[in-house]
Amino acid sequence: MTSKSLINSQIVKQILSLDSYDEYTYSDIDLNRLALVGISRLNQINIPYTFERLSTLLSRLFPEKFSMAEFTMCPDLTRTNRALLQLRPKYRNWARGDVKNGFQLTETGTSELLLTLELLKRSPNTVSKSTSKRSALPADNRRDRSLIFMAEIERSKLYQSFKDKENQNYSVWDFYDLLHASAEISKETLIKNIQKLESYAEGLKRNDILEFINWVKVEFSEYLEN
Repeated sequence: MTSKSLINSQIVKQILSLDSYDEYTYSDIDLNRLALVGISRLNQINIPYTFERLSTLLSRLFPEKFSMAEFTMCPDLTRTNRALLQLRPKYRNWARGDVKNGFQLTETGTSELLLTLELLKRSPNTVSKSTSKRSALPADNRRDRSLIFMAEIERSKLYQSFKDKENQNYSVWDFYDLLHASAEISKETLIKNIQKLESYAEGLKRNDILEFINWVKVEFSEYLEN
């Protein structure tokens, strides 16, 4: 075996040895945020970037989101590619770079990564398979979680556009970003996610956030109405 082949073999073993997250800790997290976790993990194990390596790593960490539906042992390259494209400055501006030279997270991307890592720490034992994970959080964690999501709303581009009536500039990607969703998410899930944000805002008596959410429901009604 050549030196290059030996190195490649070691990289393959390293990626395939990674433990997968429990499905119920990430089923309500969108592909873009999970891609941030994959980029962070690839940076941590310090191996050269390739699209195949990152795709395989993501399918290893999050098989229910990044593996092919019929051939579950294979990464879904289309999903990986779409998630990575949406991270770039033109869209969410969470990362810069490419799969050839590696990715560097922006300040916003780093904040989203930290929030995602916190969500991934949720215990599957606290999650009902028939309900969303956020609604199944223990009661003593709910206020902290509510505060996290209120802060995230206030940082969102959509909220900033809502506040700046004279210079509103937003897209459907900002809507998906707000709801921790992506284009392939069902309308039913979008509705549940926005209802969850409403419940957090109501619990904290954040009437300003409730006003914003009502505005979102009007602006993106076509994505929320049954």
